[in-house]
Amino acid sequence: MSTVNDGNVPYGSFNITIGSDAYVAETISTDQGSTIIERKNAIGEPTGQVIIPEFETGSFTVQRPATSTALPAIGTVCLFPTDADIAVTHYISQRGRSYSQGDVQKFNISVRKSVA
Repeated sequence: MSTVNDGNVPYGSFNITIGSDAYVAETISTDQGSTIIERKNAIGEPTGQVIIPEFETGSFTVQRPATSTALPAIGTVCLFPTDADIAVTHYISQRGRSYSQGDVQKFNISVRKSVA
């Protein structure tokens, strides 16, 4: 934790909940694409479009809180705060381990946002 944040600079990592355990998530990335339907007239000029949001996905590097903490299973609920600091439900869709000399144990997870 910093002792000074001059200018209210947003930075750092998030505390997230996976299952019932608390983790520190680093290197956070989320994405949401879209499907676009275009309508054109007889000579190919654009006359309309529809933009449909796709599923939101994300990936995190997560610090392993203890050596006894197992990797969470695929499908486990992951609560992750949005820009408004509201925890939103995601499901783990992929997982893996990462080891680095001189660093804490970490694992990588990919998630998909709940549609409900």
